[in-house]
Amino acid sequence: MSQRKTGRITISLLCVLCMLAVASVFSLEPAFAVSKSAFKKARVSGVKVTSRDYQTLRVSWSPMNGAKGYVIYSSESHYGKYRKAATVKKGTAKFADVKKCSTGKTYYFKVQAYMSGAKSQFSYVKTGKAVPAKPKVKLSAVEALAPRTHIDADYEKVAGASGYEIWRSGSKSGKYTKLDAVSAKKLKYTDTTAKENTTYFYRVRAYRKVSGKKVYGPYSSVKSITYVRLAGNEAQYNAANIAKAGPDLSGKSFFFLGSSVTRGRGGEGQSFADQLAVRNGLTAVKEAVDGTTLVTTYANSYIERMKNLPKGVPDALVCQLSSNDSRIKVIPIGGEPVPGKFGQQDFNQETVTGAIEYVIAYARDTWGCPVVFYTLPKFSSDVFDDQKYGNMVTRLNQVQAKWKDEWPVYVLDLWNDAQVNAKLDGNRELYMSDAIHPTKAGYLDLYTPGMADLLDSLGQVQSQMETGTFAEEYKGAGVLSRPDTTPIVLGEDGLPADDTLRP
Repeated sequence: MSQRKTGRITISLLCVLCMLAVASVFSLEPAFAVSKSAFKKARVSGVKVTSRDYQTLRVSWSPMNGAKGYVIYSSESHYGKYRKAATVKKGTAKFADVKKCSTGKTYYFKVQAYMSGAKSQFSYVKTGKAVPAKPKVKLSAVEALAPRTHIDADYEKVAGASGYEIWRSGSKSGKYTKLDAVSAKKLKYTDTTAKENTTYFYRVRAYRKVSGKKVYGPYSSVKSITYVRLAGNEAQYNAANIAKAGPDLSGKSFFFLGSSVTRGRGGEGQSFADQLAVRNGLTAVKEAVDGTTLVTTYANSYIERMKNLPKGVPDALVCQLSSNDSRIKVIPIGGEPVPGKFGQQDFNQETVTGAIEYVIAYARDTWGCPVVFYTLPKFSSDVFDDQKYGNMVTRLNQVQAKWKDEWPVYVLDLWNDAQVNAKLDGNRELYMSDAIHPTKAGYLDLYTPGMADLLDSLGQVQSQMETGTFAEEYKGAGVLSRPDTTPIVLGEDGLPADDTLRP
């Protein structure tokens, strides 16, 4: 063998031996290994105590070289007797949570690290109090009857809280004024003193009562919001400012049944029903609650609330084809309408088809009045299923065809109205507050003219029907709304956030 080849083999062997030696060193004893004597003299540093919630404190520290774990000791006084509160069997650990602490009480903590055969010095003593956690806040500007509005501050439930305080300021770092203190059951505060085009800053803190005194948690992060009126909700579109136009419907009264579009969510509480009352002189009774469905699967359904309407006979019942039924995926449209079935007992009220037919049968049997359904114009939304809604419109028209010889049923089909949809697409920013809800301008230009003409056309039909008269006390009353208009809050899955309202 040549000397060159022998040299190469020798070098290779030396490299392998070096790699093995290095590997054995790192696997058996780290290069930064600490001797027991040095470990005993060292002290755990960086100790902090922070509140996690009303009964939990988190003790944190900087990991110590050579440690195999840590023991946390607590006391109720600085020089009192310390007891073991927690043990963490991991040298790289950085914290431990100590539970079952009394709210608002000061606890004293020290931390000791350990390794095989040795313990470190105790850390310096640190203190902490368990208090309610920091709330998470979301703000939204909500329409009210023009020209007023209000701002809602929603906050998540804080464990152990007895209540919440809501504070507001005109600037982020300015002076905050307490608006109110509310009970733990109330997770929304409505600020009715907010003004248009003004920016407000809000923060919320939770408190827990202990022996009659309030123990406060930290303030939430500051959130700000500015309510700016949409162009389509300017004063010129307020119902009170609309000029009379179209057919005169004075002396006629109508029930309007639905959810947010019927109520006027995007129009500061005003919808086409309010506009018809001024523009055409009719009396409107609005039975509309945000977030509700036509089907009876959920509380506050159209059908459930329809039975709250007055017993006096209206000139017609006007019912919305609910977009909420398209939003909630588990609601079935149901099969095609069955010929020859016209009794209330014949319909499954938990399907869209059955609910539509039940509304017709109930109106026939209760008031003996015509029924008008209206649809929304075409929309595109990540939340509402436009394809399902289109199928619901098709089914509605099939139901109307079935009932044509049984009872007067009419449809204002804005979904398939090419002229209305062209107008909407030409100025969506003016007409819509979002994909579903029109502004006052949207109602006035897209909904009101067609609805007025349709309601006027019912006169000939009604003269041939043996109907009573609507309760006299409602005549000429303008617009009446039920006071209970609390919306059902829906979660991200499209189902009610309240588990008790889920199917």
